[in-house]
Amino acid sequence: MKNFLVALVLSISGLTAMAQAGGLDGKWLNYMVETERRAIFQEGMLLTDSNKDAFWVLYDEYEAELEENRKKSMQYLKNYAEQYESMTDEQATDLTKQAQANTASRLKLQKKYFAKMNKVLGGKIASRFVQIDNAIYMLLSLQIMDEIPMIGDYN
Repeated sequence: MKNFLVALVLSISGLTAMAQAGGLDGKWLNYMVETERRAIFQEGMLLTDSNKDAFWVLYDEYEAELEENRKKSMQYLKNYAEQYESMTDEQATDLTKQAQANTASRLKLQKKYFAKMNKVLGGKIASRFVQIDNAIYMLLSLQIMDEIPMIGDYN
């Protein structure tokens, strides 16, 4: 799995660099991240012929529901970018609460699909799904945090 994560980091780093250079718009970047996620899951899940169809049905449902969460994350980042140089305490509080609510929503969704996968595919596959999903999420989060300034750095 480490090889998959290294590949993801390299892919995301390249996508981020292209986005910063103006080479990708938000929709295209989101599409590329989704494509990379799917490729990582394809390699990392170690599915058999007997369980792959059921997994991909649930995975596609999860990704469709996760789309709203991604949109909110993109909006949060857009708002942050527009406000960080002159951010007030109230704006900082509001943006932080938005980010926390979005994180809680994502975790609730992941728990829902863990339960579904656990029931249909068993604990090992469901747990592996969560491990890979969390690793991807953490890597993306670290990449984003590396690219944006901390609140107050420009005040």
